[in-house]
Amino acid sequence: MNKSIVYFGASEFSARILEGLIASGVPVRLVITYPDKPKGRGRRLSPMPTKVVARRLKVPVFEETNLHSERLKNAIRQVEPYLGVVIGFRILPEDIFTIPDKGTINLHPSILPDLRGPAPLRWAILYGYRRSGITIFFINRDVDTGEIIYQSEITIDPDETHSELEQRVAAVSIEPMKETIEKIFEGNCLSFPQPDIANIEPAPKIKKSDRIINWNEGAEDIHNRVRALSERPGAFSTFNRKRVVIIKSVVLDTRTEGRPGEVVSTEDIPIVQTGKGLIGILFARPESRQTVSGGELVNGLRIKVGDSFM
Repeated sequence: MNKSIVYFGASEFSARILEGLIASGVPVRLVITYPDKPKGRGRRLSPMPTKVVARRLKVPVFEETNLHSERLKNAIRQVEPYLGVVIGFRILPEDIFTIPDKGTINLHPSILPDLRGPAPLRWAILYGYRRSGITIFFINRDVDTGEIIYQSEITIDPDETHSELEQRVAAVSIEPMKETIEKIFEGNCLSFPQPDIANIEPAPKIKKSDRIINWNEGAEDIHNRVRALSERPGAFSTFNRKRVVIIKSVVLDTRTEGRPGEVVSTEDIPIVQTGKGLIGILFARPESRQTVSGGELVNGLRIKVGDSFM
């Protein structure tokens, strides 16, 4: 019996896990991803991270945006997959995820049913979670609702950024995904329905409004927003009518020294009053510029005590 795998993915997170699975001997026979996209100021076409990994490891790649296309279905059928694996990809239609003999599994970086949606790690940080996790489950018709095969918890450091957390979660996801695949291949994989829990949070796609810093919020909430969106797309504010993306921040204390958004110190870095407590700007990206340190931001924008971020 053919025990090959078709892998669906595009993101850097997905690429890290793909590389780990192939390195550990998992028989990935085809990688499905998106076509190259324009990137950067020059808008040059850049390949998806999973394509880069697959090509380097000599795994065939099929690029497609239309997940209902007959070309895609035929490409999958040609490798006669025993199992599908999807990580960091769009929602698969039923006539795609049912092609593999044993269906398709997904790795979702949360403890489902909490944080269903495309941005669970960002929202875990935004909500101020100190713990999240990973769930491996069988895909069904409804998004992120399939039967659970594996779950484990992961702690979140109070100063950890999204990119740092994502790298760490990817690293610890490889082994349980490999073991799950082996169990399915051996025919001894057990699964159970997702629990019916009332108090769960959604994890929708990040919108522009989610990126705007509201200085009336407390320092902890603003710090969480900065961490969750660092370093791209980035949480931003405005200073003298110009956008400033805050890349890294630090919560200082709970004192109140001025109005929300007011700069109360520029000695080493800009220190800004929030609705509750003070926050320091360690790194930022001013409009049309590169990332700079807090001290460089003070000098570059000529920030003074009493000025305000809006």
